[in-house]
Amino acid sequence: KLGEKFMTGSAGQKRIPTEFVKNLQIPLPPLHEQQKIAQYLDKKTQQIDQLIQKTEKEIKLIKEFKEKLISDAVLGKIKV
Repeated sequence: KLGEKFMTGSAGQKRIPTEFVKNLQIPLPPLHEQQKIAQYLDKKTQQIDQLIQKTEKEIKLIKEFKEKLISDAVLGKIKV
């Protein structure tokens, strides 16, 4: 909505003037705060990656257990 009054063209094909984009000021936190945010996100991403790896290992083990259980049942090693 900020740039709507500067747009040109018809309703379906409005264009934003280059000058508007060049002069647009986007508020950013100080560099130090940006770095802290990036570090936090890196840490959380690493934690998520570790959880994904752990979950994938658990899924693999469950699949192996399922296959073994089916095999044992078919071969009569366990009572069903």
